[in-house]
Amino acid sequence: MSPRAMSVNQSAPNLYRLGLQDIQRSGVPFLVGGAFALESYTGVVRRTKDLDIFALRENVDGLMRFLAAAGYETEVRFPHWISKAHKGGHVIDIIFGSGNGICAVDQKWFDAAPTATIMGERVRLVPAEEMIWSKAFIMERER
Repeated sequence: MSPRAMSVNQSAPNLYRLGLQDIQRSGVPFLVGGAFALESYTGVVRRTKDLDIFALRENVDGLMRFLAAAGYETEVRFPHWISKAHKGGHVIDIIFGSGNGICAVDQKWFDAAPTATIMGERVRLVPAEEMIWSKAFIMERER
């Protein structure tokens, strides 16, 4: 196994740190959201089962190809808002819209994105306002 490969025996934070590094190597602009961004904003630590990455829709296919070549299992879960990459028993959600289909990640998200250090990696975060409304519309159309 290569030094970059994730194994089931590694801890989730290390797996997600390696995932961030892989995504950074892809060259695709992205934002970190979910529990890791929440921790950065509030200091509240919440154990998470995934890493939420937000990207522009036009960049998702290229990112998925890159991750597949890097050894991730990839899938388009719902073509209007989310794809997933799996490795080492952990999941990276690649989000580009809302579950209810009314909004998409756009350049304004990136324009307002602050930077932070997450698991030792310098990244940009989903802006706080976008985190709030994206969570409000995360699942299905009836929400």
